[in-house]
Amino acid sequence: MCTVSYSKKVRKRSVFFNETLRGCQIVLSFQTVAELFKWAFCNAWGAERTTNLENSFHQCIIAPYDRQMAWEWARVSGGCEKKGRRISEADAWIAATAIRYQIPLLTNNRKHFEAAGEYCGLKIVDVPVKK
Repeated sequence: MCTVSYSKKVRKRSVFFNETLRGCQIVLSFQTVAELFKWAFCNAWGAERTTNLENSFHQCIIAPYDRQMAWEWARVSGGCEKKGRRISEADAWIAATAIRYQIPLLTNNRKHFEAAGEYCGLKIVDVPVKK
């Protein structure tokens, strides 16, 4: 699973995300899709660019929400909070999706997910940085 917003934006490290994902089936959380739509909206993307974004989702699996994922979200959110390491609601949904479907998470924001890794079993993939 991947928070692909980084791979969709033109950034120096996005090439490393794309290399890491080569040959992998990308699974997105519904939360990630919502964040990408918000990014497009807030940055006033035109119709063509927005359509390209939507078309890129055809290459991915968008993990469906279900009752078990809601429980995973509660476990991640509550578990991190109990340990004094709050996680944002959005990041908790992404972590819950990865845990629910037993998929490692590829993210550029490792710090946002470390508590879920420590306390809830989230597997986080590091992106190799080449200089």
